[in-house]
Amino acid sequence: MFFDNYFRVDVIEVKSDKKELLATKNYLNKNIFLLSETEMSRELINGNPTAKAIIVRKELPSKLIVTVINNRPIAVLKVNSGYFLVDTQGKIIYKRKDLSNNYPIINYYQLLDFYAYNAGDVIDFREIAQALFFLDKSMELGLKIISIDINGLNMIALHLVDKTIIFTTEKNQFNQINQLGQIIRRFKISGQNYVKLDFRFDKPYAELK
Repeated sequence: MFFDNYFRVDVIEVKSDKKELLATKNYLNKNIFLLSETEMSRELINGNPTAKAIIVRKELPSKLIVTVINNRPIAVLKVNSGYFLVDTQGKIIYKRKDLSNNYPIINYYQLLDFYAYNAGDVIDFREIAQALFFLDKSMELGLKIISIDINGLNMIALHLVDKTIIFTTEKNQFNQINQLGQIIRRFKISGQNYVKLDFRFDKPYAELK
């Protein structure tokens, strides 16, 4: 009896930049030898959609250490009755009825149903996935994107304060981003500036200031 009680979980230490982690109390008073670290990680990440990864480590005799790597939104997708905050992979981190943040807004030509998706679901529309790719890579180039318009099956427009960059889903997305990086570097060297870049054509089109 003493042996069994000695190895029952009585401390769960959560290492996270967010205070709340759901379902950790389910493991209290359980025999630590009967718990699987892999299974606990899988259960916790299923119950915590804001987490990108959760690592559980057992520390004998009776302690669990839970390390959380949280997902962070990169954009807000406008839907028919609110907004989805999504990460780079299109995973819904939060659902909101109103807009109260400064993330870039994605306007998709087909408004999705707010109630048809839950936090943790992945939006698997090809155009949205590519828009998130272009957004992520453009931000890595130091561009501050305000909004994104997906106007059809082949046009994705990223809007800055005073510039617009248009990509297409019909060409290789990595090639387009490489071309964007080259053009931005060239403009910085020459001192030129642009109001629009368009990558839908064989050669990128630039409208200069």
